[in-house]
Amino acid sequence: MKSKLTQICVEKGCNNTALACRGLCWSCYSKGRRQGKWEIRYNDDPIDVNQLDLAYMSGFFDGEGSISLKVKTRPKVAIQVQIQISNSIKKPLEIFSKTFGGKIFKYHKKNKNELPQYKWGLNSARRSKVFIKSCMPYLKIKQDVGELALQALEIQIPHSKNNKKYTEEQLNVFYSIKNEIIRLNKCS
Repeated sequence: MKSKLTQICVEKGCNNTALACRGLCWSCYSKGRRQGKWEIRYNDDPIDVNQLDLAYMSGFFDGEGSISLKVKTRPKVAIQVQIQISNSIKKPLEIFSKTFGGKIFKYHKKNKNELPQYKWGLNSARRSKVFIKSCMPYLKIKQDVGELALQALEIQIPHSKNNKKYTEEQLNVFYSIKNEIIRLNKCS
């Protein structure tokens, strides 16, 4: 069934009328996605997951994922636990996104012969805590890093809502956790 409204693609030099998204036709939209111009977003509502799926996701994360800590000092001090998984296949990352929320980005490596990569990440402290606690019983390699990340999240979560300043002691604990995670990531 054809639409009565006719709109034209907003990309310069394109006059296609079958619009996909962002005011672009399918061709221009796909081209922009391939070039990594925009992120792929999914619903942030978590869904119920059975233990077998959780064990699969934990194993996948154990092999392909990473947990790191980031400290930003300007304009004000902000700390963040980062959880990411990179892969050349998008389908497994969609499972993580649909289950725990987060975003999937597509990016291309400098070498054009290499496959494009997809990266799923969680930036929410609360979602990160849910993710790590859910995966902890199944983690083999990243279990120590997961426990340290939970300690860091205990510092981060109270400050993410009410914008309080971190005490010197909290920052020192966070930096020591960060250094230990870096050490563990190099060993594994």
